[in-house]
Amino acid sequence: MVDLNWQKYPVYKSSGIEWLGDIPEHWEVKKIKRITQTHKQGYYTENPYIDEGVKLARITDIDDFGNVSFENMPFVQISDKDEKLFRLKKGDFLFARSGTIGRFGLVSYLERSVFASYLIRFRFKHVKPEFLKFAFSSSFFKESLISTLHGGANKNVHAENIKEQILVIPPISEQQTIANFLDEKLARIDEYLAKKQRIIELLKEQKTVIINQAVTKGLNLDVPIKYSGIEWLGEIPEHWEAKKLKYLVEGKLKYGANEEAKSADKSQPRYIRITDFDGDGKLRDETFRSLEINLAKDYLLSEGDILFARSGATVGKTFQFKDYSGLACFAGYLIKAIPKESIILSDYLYLFTKSEVYDIWKTSIFIQATIQNIGADKYSCLSVSLPPISEQKEIVSFIETKSEKIERSLATIEKEIKLIQEYRTTLISETVTGKIDVRKYRPSNQKSKTFSE
Repeated sequence: MVDLNWQKYPVYKSSGIEWLGDIPEHWEVKKIKRITQTHKQGYYTENPYIDEGVKLARITDIDDFGNVSFENMPFVQISDKDEKLFRLKKGDFLFARSGTIGRFGLVSYLERSVFASYLIRFRFKHVKPEFLKFAFSSSFFKESLISTLHGGANKNVHAENIKEQILVIPPISEQQTIANFLDEKLARIDEYLAKKQRIIELLKEQKTVIINQAVTKGLNLDVPIKYSGIEWLGEIPEHWEAKKLKYLVEGKLKYGANEEAKSADKSQPRYIRITDFDGDGKLRDETFRSLEINLAKDYLLSEGDILFARSGATVGKTFQFKDYSGLACFAGYLIKAIPKESIILSDYLYLFTKSEVYDIWKTSIFIQATIQNIGADKYSCLSVSLPPISEQKEIVSFIETKSEKIERSLATIEKEIKLIQEYRTTLISETVTGKIDVRKYRPSNQKSKTFSE
């Protein structure tokens, strides 16, 4: 495990800032404006991108670790004069003016490029860029910047907001040591986190395989099979059927209410939208919105109803209305299906929409369409592999038992990841504010050593 017991500096002094506390005696507290050489807002253009020439850095070209990547930058037409004004150099920092507050990237290597209008370019003096990258990554910098904006998540960040922030600056030689220390330690942490994320992916894939096998082949692999007559569904047990969704539901598929989600009145029915549930079908508490009962009454949900997303990036995503305390209705970008419980269990239908064959069906629909949209007409024609009700119950029970084990493993790993991410954040903040002394740090020669070792 990474050594957490780094010594403190021998002598500290008051920073004069309550939330910052004491700092090493030889460090300085400075506003960013004192180390700013220049700053400039980016290049604005409405011209279409071109095939070659000068690259244009955008907010999306900044990753979560403070790096500017040139890999996916588009090329832009620009005059020689403007290229000179907006040119990027190694060591430049780009701050996002909108979106995630405090998002920034360091230009650590160079390609011919300029930066877009929703970015601010900063050039600094008397401080090493490698140290500043970690200072800007620290929680204290981001929290301070947010507090300056009064916590407004959607407010634009201006150069003056950034220049008024405070940093703690060590001597130049120490800056490089700190940067080297954090580079190595964070690389090991990130490698460890990547391995954990890979385990999560494998567990989720395992769950999908279990579901797919159960809802297309059943639990007894020795039964005779037949061709379903549907290319993407393939073979199914001989005693099963393949039926279109429209024959498995009560009435017609129904679109939701076309009303704005303005209210958060918990005494009114919850207004469920695509953004309210994740891929695991769990409702998010933080996105709660409601709809007045007179507007919601024609769109109320009942236990076991299935909602299908019909457009956007989440098209095809499903939600099962189950075990909800209170009234709820659904929005217009969702389509409601009421399973005929005498033919198909709600639990079974919902699990079918989590299978690999369902994803293959969605892809086949997208190939035929110019935009990613699945309306009620297409969902109605979705073919579902259908075993007898008694077998559906067995399949649902089997999948739930297997899924519970996987979910427990996922919860354990996700908890561990959260703790390590918190440690990562703490390590950066403690180091760049002088709470630990890493001056005796020497780079490790064991490149293969991992975080857990």
